[in-house]
Amino acid sequence: MSERRTSGARRILVATAWLVPAHRRRVWLRQWQAEIEHRSRLLGASAGLGRFTLGAVRHAVALRREEMTMRGWWGEVRASARALLRAPGFTALTVVTLAIGIGAASGVFSLVETMVLRPVPLPGGDRLVAVFSSNPQRGFGRFSVSYPDFADFSERSDLFETTSFYTPRPRDLSGDREPERVRTVEVHTDFFDVLQSGFRLGRPFDPSDHATSASPTAVLSEALWVRRYGSDPAVLGSAVRIDGVPHTVVGVVASGQGWPREAQIWVPLRWGGVVPDFARPRSNHTWQVIGRLQPEVAVAEADAQIRALAATIYAGPDVDRQDEGIVAEVVSLQAAAAGDDTPAILTVMAVAVGLVLLIACLNASGLLLTRAWSRSHELALRTALGAARIRVAAILIGESLLLALAGGALGVGLALYALRRVVSGLPLGGPDLSGIELNLSVAAVALCVSVVASLVAGAVPAVRASRTQVAEALKDGSTGSGGGPGRSRFHRGLVVVELSLSLALLVSAGLTVQGLQRQVAVDPGFDHEDLLTFTVRLPAARYPEADLVDAYYREAVTALERLPFVRAATSTSRLPLGAGGFGLYRSFAFDGEPRPPEGAEYAASWIEVDPGYFSTLGIEPREGRAFTGEDESASEPVAIVSRSLARRMSPDASIVGRPITSIYDENVPRTVVGVFDDLQFGGLAREEPEATVFVPRSQAARTAMAFLIRTEGDPTPHVAEIRAVMASLDGDLAMDDLRTLREAHNDDLAGIRFLTILFGSFGAGALALALSGVYGLVAYTVSQRTREFGVRMALGASAAEVRWSVVRDGMTLALVGVGVGTVIAYALSRALTAALFGIAGLDPATFVWAAAALVLAVALASWGPARAATRVDPVEALRTE
Repeated sequence: MSERRTSGARRILVATAWLVPAHRRRVWLRQWQAEIEHRSRLLGASAGLGRFTLGAVRHAVALRREEMTMRGWWGEVRASARALLRAPGFTALTVVTLAIGIGAASGVFSLVETMVLRPVPLPGGDRLVAVFSSNPQRGFGRFSVSYPDFADFSERSDLFETTSFYTPRPRDLSGDREPERVRTVEVHTDFFDVLQSGFRLGRPFDPSDHATSASPTAVLSEALWVRRYGSDPAVLGSAVRIDGVPHTVVGVVASGQGWPREAQIWVPLRWGGVVPDFARPRSNHTWQVIGRLQPEVAVAEADAQIRALAATIYAGPDVDRQDEGIVAEVVSLQAAAAGDDTPAILTVMAVAVGLVLLIACLNASGLLLTRAWSRSHELALRTALGAARIRVAAILIGESLLLALAGGALGVGLALYALRRVVSGLPLGGPDLSGIELNLSVAAVALCVSVVASLVAGAVPAVRASRTQVAEALKDGSTGSGGGPGRSRFHRGLVVVELSLSLALLVSAGLTVQGLQRQVAVDPGFDHEDLLTFTVRLPAARYPEADLVDAYYREAVTALERLPFVRAATSTSRLPLGAGGFGLYRSFAFDGEPRPPEGAEYAASWIEVDPGYFSTLGIEPREGRAFTGEDESASEPVAIVSRSLARRMSPDASIVGRPITSIYDENVPRTVVGVFDDLQFGGLAREEPEATVFVPRSQAARTAMAFLIRTEGDPTPHVAEIRAVMASLDGDLAMDDLRTLREAHNDDLAGIRFLTILFGSFGAGALALALSGVYGLVAYTVSQRTREFGVRMALGASAAEVRWSVVRDGMTLALVGVGVGTVIAYALSRALTAALFGIAGLDPATFVWAAAALVLAVALASWGPARAATRVDPVEALRTE
């Protein structure tokens, strides 16, 4: 019985030994087994053996608890913190390295989450969709839907719970304060029911508001209610003047509950249940369609079915030729808000910031690897004194975790600071980012990034260092004992990858900077200094006839030209340099010639101008004449064309005197009376000049026009006088976008400037990180080759030869990095060119300059350690080794 109890106690001890820390397990088990043998053989007693065994279990548990408490792992954490504080340079460099990568990633991922991934803040927002038309055959992206298409799509009750449509129409809000242009949306019935919007005050529109005989009503956004009316509840039921017409306010939409996001006022379409004649043609693509999907229907399924339906509709024989090739597209409301180009741009940004984060992790890994190798002697001593290899690895992983947490905290702080400045850096009229924030989900992602970065940065050095052979490390106390060909190759590989990725980002930064310089330096075709611009829109309710519209603009131009500081004034439907106005594109052909498809057609911009337009810009005709006061509505229709269009339409003879026709819409023959040089109308310069057709404003009578005023010197001091003149003509009209033409152009280029700064920051940060990696590697290599340099210099090698051998190592890394990085840079630049069409392009010179800059920077980074190598005293180096 006694022997059996003793055997059982031994088995319990063997099982309990697994609770004991590995580095103490063997000694612990040997000691307790010896005590059992002593009790059973020498004392010959089994009494109390159970209590003895229980005591062994308690001791094992106590050792495990000690290992996990402040005397164990927590002690190692404190020791790691103290070790990091004793190396402030290494600690600061590693923390900043990780902070740059983590901060950039957190900031950009917050942008992506806000603009692409986050559902709209409406009930069931994931089921809200927008329906667009597009025409890939003609190169047209998303545009509006016709009413017949809306009716056909709405009949698909198996896809949609409910649908509605709207159309944005900027209008002037006036009355108690100075008039201002507001973003107004005309909505069809059930609009707010589709969205299920929440209201701060009042109610949504009901069917009676859409009756033709109903009094005009309006719903305000909460932002407008707060800003203009001071959150006064009394605004409910009051009248506001929209385009000079009183509208009764029936509700205030809660923040984030309206659509589109930038809308400020909603008014009902008052059709009274009868579709007006102008909305009946299928070619009239005017309406923005929204819908709420059935619960079981996915966006992709709805998109496929609506595409098939549209293909059937537009394959019919009665479709106008200009509508051939139209397809329909269903996208989530969030994707509709982001726009066509935003996802592509954000994807490129995410790839770029991912490369920055990868470079940061590689650089931190290289720093930790160097530190681990330099501590080979210390780690070997720990192992010799009984520390388990896993504990040695834990020391390094603990340090990397502390560094990652510090870098993550600093990186999140940098991301918060950067996000606060994003909105001010984005272009006017760009996406609404007022709700962007580093929210809990993004903060969690940042924390995960920190953990992953710590593992990437510390795992490899920890594993490699924990495998250090004790005898090999202890037999030589030199600092060079941590080296080795395998380790050197691994470290060099990290640096080569850093340099490769840095070159890719440098090329991307170079392409965007070059694109910005090209846009800023382009010749617009006229003197754009001392020009003031603003837009005016005449409401059809108060200016229903073309004669009234023509009279207003004629009187406005005359009144402005009377001001003593005004040299010339004019009005136009579209301003140059992307400054605003209404862009209209039409297809033209010579009158009397065969129409397409038998004949040729020429696409061009349609711009309506005053007779003084060309003289205000200060340009003279190449052929023919400019418009005059005699080109009125009752006179012969005339047109002026740009030089590029004249060359395309009539390459062998003058186009002046020949009649052209806008074949799909106006269909009125217009005699070409002049040819002018091409002007830059878009904010972005085009490789090919934009073909343009100018027509007299009095022969088109557009109600929304922009003014151009050329002044004597800077026009800014005279803004108040210009406002007074315009207010005297009609006090309910707002002067929108009042600014100089140069300011308008700069605002239009703000998006390019923002991307340029962003990619430039990515490139500069990546280069700095890569160079710090090169410097660390070369400096470490120099420290490991102290004996070699000492021997070489003792044998007569010159300082220049030693320096060159060090710099040559760095240059070798640079050349390999350039070779690999060129391939990566080419792929990234192709993506950048596709996302930023008109800004970036494949430019071999940019590749060459980026590669040269990288090689030169690596040479400079290697020069410091190279000089340090030549300062080694050969005698001291040999004595040390």
